[in-house]
Amino acid sequence: MFAFMIKDLPNLEYAGFTLNTENSYQYGPVCIDKSVRGTGVLEQIFAFAKDKMSERFSILVTFVNKINGRSYAAHTRKLGLDVI
Repeated sequence: MFAFMIKDLPNLEYAGFTLNTENSYQYGPVCIDKSVRGTGVLEQIFAFAKDKMSERFSILVTFVNKINGRSYAAHTRKLGLDVI
């Protein structure tokens, strides 16, 4: 999946930037055990990764399959990511 994403980056724009491996990093996948879903673990992992990676990259990119409703909602609603 990452190879596909990286190859397609030049076809994507976000916030006025054409994406590439110099201005973006590829995040995910994250699998959360059922026993801790809804406890904020995803948000904590995401916040840590975003904090560390934002020191080098201004844009985070991830792939979420739209048919995975739970993951799509987590990334758009809980984490506040934009869909491009």
